[in-house]
Amino acid sequence: MKENTQGCPRIDALSALIDEALAAEAAAEIRTHAATCPLCGAALADLHRVRTAFARMPMPVLGRDLAAEIGRRIDAARPAAARPRGRVRWGWTAAPVAAGGALALSFGVLLGSLLVAGGSVATPRAGLEAFATVPPGGICLAPACLR
Repeated sequence: MKENTQGCPRIDALSALIDEALAAEAAAEIRTHAATCPLCGAALADLHRVRTAFARMPMPVLGRDLAAEIGRRIDAARPAAARPRGRVRWGWTAAPVAAGGALALSFGVLLGSLLVAGGSVATPRAGLEAFATVPPGGICLAPACLR
């Protein structure tokens, strides 16, 4: 049981006792203390009166579903762009990603075939290429490199 500085139980413990939400041992301990402490006894009596008064109040009947009405009002106040859409169709959502992937794969195959076939990429010539100004695998488009 949580207590304040004077050794009295906190108000939430007294409220839990009234709501019958405490274990039997804790409830007995608070009842014993409240019987000897004028502050806790008065607070417990007040909480009991409040609970009894609420229990006597009639339960209102709305005649409609209030949650649905509140939901409709929230949806009406929300801008159209922020409203949730229907089910996501992955086909249309994934189409740009698939197209980009196919394009990247095609471009990679094209570049790879140019490297293997010796297409427009500069290839080393026979001779003393160790002293060339273009590093191995480099591309040189200067007239001196094209001879």
